[in-house]
Amino acid sequence: MGDVFLSHAALARFSQTWQRRLGVWAMAGSLSLLAAGCTSTAQLESLDLQIRQLQQQVTELRERGSETDGDLATIEQNQSQRHQELTAASAELSQRLAEIAEELRAVTSRLTSTQASVADLADEILVSRAEVEQLRSTWLDLEPTPTSIDTSDPVALYQAAYSDFQRGDYALALLGFRRLVDRFPADERADDAQYWIGECYFLQGSYRDAIREYANVESRYPESARLPTVLYRKGLAYIELGDSASGRETLSRVVDEYPRSDEAVLAQQQLTHLGSS
Repeated sequence: MGDVFLSHAALARFSQTWQRRLGVWAMAGSLSLLAAGCTSTAQLESLDLQIRQLQQQVTELRERGSETDGDLATIEQNQSQRHQELTAASAELSQRLAEIAEELRAVTSRLTSTQASVADLADEILVSRAEVEQLRSTWLDLEPTPTSIDTSDPVALYQAAYSDFQRGDYALALLGFRRLVDRFPADERADDAQYWIGECYFLQGSYRDAIREYANVESRYPESARLPTVLYRKGLAYIELGDSASGRETLSRVVDEYPRSDEAVLAQQQLTHLGSS
């Protein structure tokens, strides 16, 4: 911008210089004509034309100077507007950065609170587990029925629980069978008791629990004669849950692993039904 102002000043000096020169030339021309005492009309016209051309050039230079002033004013206005825009953008950015910093502090605070809550929840779970174990230990000492039963006798426990099962009292039967499995896991009736635990859940519609308990028969008593029945009932439980793929897979195991069993016949019938549905 300094160069532009310098050019403008130079133009002004140039204009003044040419005006002085025009005046001097005009006076010199007049004196020359007087001194000579004579001149032609053509010479006068030529001199007048040169003077007008010089005046035209000076006028153009002045106009260019005016245009330069206008350009400078426009540039200054644009720079002022741009400065205002940058100032506003900087203020907005600073405000947004402050908001983000506040949001980050809030998130950090919530995260710290959540971590504390998780720690508290973990402590509560540990306490609850201890309480469950205590209740389980207490439950083992309770009588499964109002009738006095020798809880040290697995046969008496089994018979009482099976009697409850036959009466449809699945909740009470479940307690009796589970007590036998917990207290006498190696008893010859333990695999049967574990199977009936699964049946108690199945007949109450708790199919996921039933599947879990049937699986316990497989894992704890792999030589049990109940396995064909366990697998068949487990397959039915999957089907009840809408998991046909797992149901077919489990029923196919019955057919493949225990082909001579009654459950294999039933499993094949179920597979045929599933294939046609």
